[in-house]
Amino acid sequence: MRLLFLSILSIVLTHTTFSMCSWSGIYVYPKSNTITSNSWIIIEGYASSQSIIDSLNNGYSVYLESDGSKIPLQLKEFNKGGFRLTQAILVPTKKLTIGKTYFLIIDNLNEREKEFLTRWNSTTKKHEPISWLITDETDILSPVFLELPKLIDKKYIQYGCGPAVHAIFKISAKDKSDILVKTQLIDLKSGEKTTYFLTLEDSGQLSVGHGMCAGAFSYKNDEKYKIRFCLFDNNGNSYDIWSNWIHFKSPKRELPFE
Repeated sequence: MRLLFLSILSIVLTHTTFSMCSWSGIYVYPKSNTITSNSWIIIEGYASSQSIIDSLNNGYSVYLESDGSKIPLQLKEFNKGGFRLTQAILVPTKKLTIGKTYFLIIDNLNEREKEFLTRWNSTTKKHEPISWLITDETDILSPVFLELPKLIDKKYIQYGCGPAVHAIFKISAKDKSDILVKTQLIDLKSGEKTTYFLTLEDSGQLSVGHGMCAGAFSYKNDEKYKIRFCLFDNNGNSYDIWSNWIHFKSPKRELPFE
């Protein structure tokens, strides 16, 4: 009887864990309600929605709209993540007007996909279309490293349908705007390279890896890697200087059931 109970419990927990991973999703950065006229816009596709990112401006026109006026967004950089994530770095093709509010539009989305281009408004207590008010702030300064990046921790947590695996780095940097970290990881055995923009936490920690369902970077069991970083802000300012390579062993260890 105890064995039967444990078996049923295992099935229930596994089913619950699987249900936590959806089949699609679109995420947009910046998350703030205001941006400068030269701000980058980053759109990320998860799982099946990666195909939308693959086809932006080629079947899925992407633009900003204000008072009936459309400003196309141009693809500046495209990055394929290591585990079910793809991102597009976009910039407006025309100067945005200070004081105007622009709505993010992607053509040809179905009704479910259109819901991804909304966010929760804590004031109105409902989801509203993603938009930004353009401020008159000007930011031309680039972020700088205050110290050399360093590896401070590794995390491997096994869940029912897969592990969360991260290498944690300390990035001490300074800028007046939010900082983006262009991160490049190379598998030393295969030579495979993955490049992706990550957001730097307020604590200065940068988690490089993936969660149970998806992530920008993936690792192989007990493999050796090297990694480096380049700082940008959300307005695209950068000195375009890479940090030194950091060598480390995969956080993903060999386990009996893998």
